[in-house]
Amino acid sequence: MALTQTTWADCRRAARAVRRSTRAPEVVNTIRPRDVTGLARSRGPLALLLYVAGAEGRLVWHGQDSFAVLEPPAAIAQPQVALRAWLSMLRILDRHWGRVVFTVPPTMLLLFAIVVAAAWSAVLAALMLVLVAMLYVVSVMLSQLVYQLVTAGRQPMDRAATLSMASGHWSLPLLHEAGDDRVGVLLDLVRDRLKRLITTQIHDIAVQSGGRTRDVEVVDTLVCQVKGITTDSARRAVESAAGVHLPFGPGAELVLLMADGRQRDQEEKRTEHVPFFRLYCLAVVAVMFIVPLMVIGDERSSCGGSTCGSALTSYGKALHWLAFQFFWQDVPGLVPSGSTAVTFGLIIHFLLPMTAIVGITAARNQIRAHKAALDVVEARMRPVLTATRVLIMTVTPPERRAVLAAAEEITKKPAIRNFSGVFTTYDVGMIAGTEVCVVQAGEQGPNAPGGAIVATGSAIRHLEPDYAVIAGICCGLRPETQKAGDILVSQRVHDIDHVRLTGDGTDIVEWDRGENLQPNSTLLSRCHATEESWVGAAVDYGEILSWNKLVNSEQVVTKLRKRYQRAVACEMEGAGFHASARHAGVPWILVKAISDFGVDKTDEHQAEAACNAARFVIHMVEIGALRTPPGDLLG
Repeated sequence: MALTQTTWADCRRAARAVRRSTRAPEVVNTIRPRDVTGLARSRGPLALLLYVAGAEGRLVWHGQDSFAVLEPPAAIAQPQVALRAWLSMLRILDRHWGRVVFTVPPTMLLLFAIVVAAAWSAVLAALMLVLVAMLYVVSVMLSQLVYQLVTAGRQPMDRAATLSMASGHWSLPLLHEAGDDRVGVLLDLVRDRLKRLITTQIHDIAVQSGGRTRDVEVVDTLVCQVKGITTDSARRAVESAAGVHLPFGPGAELVLLMADGRQRDQEEKRTEHVPFFRLYCLAVVAVMFIVPLMVIGDERSSCGGSTCGSALTSYGKALHWLAFQFFWQDVPGLVPSGSTAVTFGLIIHFLLPMTAIVGITAARNQIRAHKAALDVVEARMRPVLTATRVLIMTVTPPERRAVLAAAEEITKKPAIRNFSGVFTTYDVGMIAGTEVCVVQAGEQGPNAPGGAIVATGSAIRHLEPDYAVIAGICCGLRPETQKAGDILVSQRVHDIDHVRLTGDGTDIVEWDRGENLQPNSTLLSRCHATEESWVGAAVDYGEILSWNKLVNSEQVVTKLRKRYQRAVACEMEGAGFHASARHAGVPWILVKAISDFGVDKTDEHQAEAACNAARFVIHMVEIGALRTPPGDLLG
């Protein structure tokens, strides 16, 4: 990965584009939030930030009108990209901008004071410089106290969840896209860059530890901060993009880009509250300003002669004295002469410990509220992050298109093509708590380099599914009870390619040696349950023959029917599919639909059959039949 993608001039122009955007204030506050003092930004100027991100490979650059910035998890130690010395200095400046603003001015003042005192013997001027430096530090510390008091508890749940999740996940705090139709392209580039960054980190760690890695599957959820998107139209485009999850619904601050394009819809639910501690502090301040009005009348009537000079006879004196009473202190030269002031002074004594108690209680409540917000997000994310994954294998293009079309009717979004595996994966998204992935084998039959055995094994190693289903077309063997388009579910899959041949010189005798296996009983049960709500082609169950031959002969069909009297269909990929799935320990089943009967074969019913099988499998997923992982099944 290159050290830098962009020039300093490019970064300056990009920063200007962000500042000219319709949501510039929100974007700047997101990518450059205030530090703990509230006076300075915690990150460097935008152009500097972009330049450093480019040097570290975190700037996804698609042009000056199309770019995004990735940020690593703040709460997890990350290996830093090795940079040249001057770039490392820029990185430190960017990452510690708030500290620079806090420390550099008083440090420079103190150094200048030393020079003034030593070179010109201007002690008074040096003392003034030291005083200014101390005043600067005190002002910053006081600002921090006020800022924390004012902002405590003001974050809505989605904002708190966004910041908390960004601390533990990679995040996207800035996205600028001038063309709404290109947001999807930019998000694809972001996902690709994230995978490259994580993969590079893992490879580097492995090499340093004396090891080596091959395939790396990125499973981290990317936290997209909506307020870091520069236009309203781009925000809407991101929310509607494929592979996006909205824990708090549309319009909230949190959007999650799921790994491998996972997505799940959630209804919006927000909880906001006004912090009690802030109201309490406002009430205390109001009391401190109102009580002097109640005191000065009694003080003026109670004092006599010489005592009036020290009495609280003016609003300023009363306020001054009461403020000191709040901190359990007396003011030299001020003594109350009336009982009203004394009584209020005693009452105000208790405001300080009460404020401390209320503050501690409010802090504990705020921590609990923050944890509750995280619990809500985790509860909403748990079905997504721990969702089951089903692999649907197909062989022909009509079979693949049928599955994708049936799934899109449910998700309302097109599948995402994922090119990270040997065979292309079509990430459909989440359906009823199950992530659906579709893979098409390279060619028909089980044994070819792109056949069912190789394709299924590769897909299982890449995707690690909980369930595997092969959906497609087959040849029916019982035309007297079947019709084109009928769905057949395998009760058994019989490999009839593996035979032993014997003979006496005139006749050849075939002895079956192939496996005749029952599919996973859970999946078979789920198919039976799916029939209850299925509206479509007829569904039947039985033994399906599997061999590496395409049948278009009445003589062959008659022979198969006579020899395998329980068989209901034959096809070409089932034996290879179940061999790979069974070897990997993945529950499997065949769901096929009849496209012909092995005689006078045409393509007339292939699309219909592929559609019926695909719709049945997707309907099984839609009703939640595959929502529970195999390891969590009871019994």
